[in-house]
Amino acid sequence: SEIVHSKSVLLINVIVESMSLGILKAPGEIGADIVAGNAQSFGMDLNYGGPYNAYLGTRKQYIRQIPGRIVGETVDVDGKRVFVMTLRAREQDIRREKATSNICTNHNLNVLAANIFLSLMGTEGLYQISLLNTKSAHYLENLLLQTGKFERVFDCPFYNEFLLKSKDDVSSINKKLLGNNFVPPLKICEFYQEENLNNVLLFAVTEVLSRENLDFVAKILSE
Repeated sequence: SEIVHSKSVLLINVIVESMSLGILKAPGEIGADIVAGNAQSFGMDLNYGGPYNAYLGTRKQYIRQIPGRIVGETVDVDGKRVFVMTLRAREQDIRREKATSNICTNHNLNVLAANIFLSLMGTEGLYQISLLNTKSAHYLENLLLQTGKFERVFDCPFYNEFLLKSKDDVSSINKKLLGNNFVPPLKICEFYQEENLNNVLLFAVTEVLSRENLDFVAKILSE
């Protein structure tokens, strides 16, 4: 953040997998000015691409430049904790051509589901899930490398997704996994055109997979 701010520009932190924040530093702690992320992992099942929810946050000095309506926390006349509409720009009603809020969609039910999930999990629960995800992903990567049928593409830190290059035909891998009710990894060359991506696969591991599941995946892919 110091390098970015020394150039008089803002640091934008985009978070693809928000569950990772259970073990990573919060964007504000690393000096981010704006943060945007996907919150699908917080209590919402995969649903053919949506609807899900996401979030957009910024520091107080930029709050009037972001789209949407700002909901804040306060207390009512009885001293109970409540949430209220803290900031709602009038431009969205009287000068729509200058408004920044009209791009918003209403996914309140998704937000409610995420809030319920987060309130039930708590800080410790999110930490435990995040830790389980990253440990399980590294566990599976090591198992697959030990089979001798895969090799690393990048030697760098990762959370719960990793790339491996298969020495076997990808179609045979997909067939084995689908035949045992596992979703096969993504074939990267179908999405990116760079060279040397043939047979490069993106594996993902979440808390729904047990160690027994991962052992079984490694076993059938070693055959």
